[in-house]
Amino acid sequence: MVKIISVLSVFLKYLNKLLYKFILFLDSHIISTPSSKSSGTYYEPFRKFTVDGEPIIQKVEKLDYQELLNVYFLKYNKHLKPVTRRI
Repeated sequence: MVKIISVLSVFLKYLNKLLYKFILFLDSHIISTPSSKSSGTYYEPFRKFTVDGEPIIQKVEKLDYQELLNVYFLKYNKHLKPVTRRI
């Protein structure tokens, strides 16, 4: 029984190496060749999965609400009424 397990283990290692070499062959010869279909146009459902650019991060200016109320009063000559919520 131990002999069978060791033989199978060696055989699996051999198959693993063979599969690795086959994948390298596919990568170097078949997958990397450009096809005539990939001239810049893609199948439409795949075009919607694009990556957006990085967002623009701006530092937010902290404002004082009392100062903003004073500026509003100077601009419009009336006090700003508080917002009344409807229920």
